[in-house]
Amino acid sequence: MAAQDDINAATQAFQGVLTDLQAQAATLVTDLAEIQAAVAAGQPVDTSALNAVVANAQAVQSALDTAVANIDAEAASVTPPAPQP
Repeated sequence: MAAQDDINAATQAFQGVLTDLQAQAATLVTDLAEIQAAVAAGQPVDTSALNAVVANAQAVQSALDTAVANIDAEAASVTPPAPQP
């Protein structure tokens, strides 16, 4: 059952990541609207935090792309058991 336990733990962890990502994306949409409004109003805006978020998001995307490619390759190499008669 160790493999099933690992799968269950991974599924639960990934669901947590997706929940957090959804919340963070909503926050970013709100923040971007506020930044755009400030720029439109002629206010000076420090975009260094925004630039850092973008850089971090791109790094996470790259790491996730690599990790998913690795798990895809592993999953493709697994032969499912033959159906029982």
